[in-house]
Amino acid sequence: MAQNHYDQSKYSAGIPIPPRGMERTAIVICWWGLLFAAIHVYWLAGGKLGLPIDGNIYMNLPLLVIDILAIPMCLLASFTGLSLIRSWGARFPRWIRLALAWFGFLVPFLHAVQGYGELIFIKAGWIANPYSEGIFNAVMIFEGIFLSEGILFGLLLWQYYRYCRI
Repeated sequence: MAQNHYDQSKYSAGIPIPPRGMERTAIVICWWGLLFAAIHVYWLAGGKLGLPIDGNIYMNLPLLVIDILAIPMCLLASFTGLSLIRSWGARFPRWIRLALAWFGFLVPFLHAVQGYGELIFIKAGWIANPYSEGIFNAVMIFEGIFLSEGILFGLLLWQYYRYCRI
């Protein structure tokens, strides 16, 4: 009798159980999204700790809009990470889940590259520094947060494509 290439015990609702490394990456993305959604809710509630500006977020319309939009985006990042490793993710078309994962990789990664590039140009004296020293340091930290999300989604995509062999 011919050997079956697929071990059915590794499948849940038709979805293969992901490798442990891929599962860990997706769970870290989920917690990352939940943590930063909570931080944005805290800022909207009037909290100031870690805020990249001096003063109230309601006095800065662009940051207020960004903060409001960031909450669902962070929650969507959590959902997207888990949708690639959990059987309930198969309810959604694969192209949507992968498009969201690519969005989760490209947008924050390119944001961080642009931000760090700007900071390098400022430190080199090639462009004027629009930031105070405290804000400059905060921007460096925030770009690292964007970079970490981009790297996590890039790793998850690499693991997903490697695992699915498409």
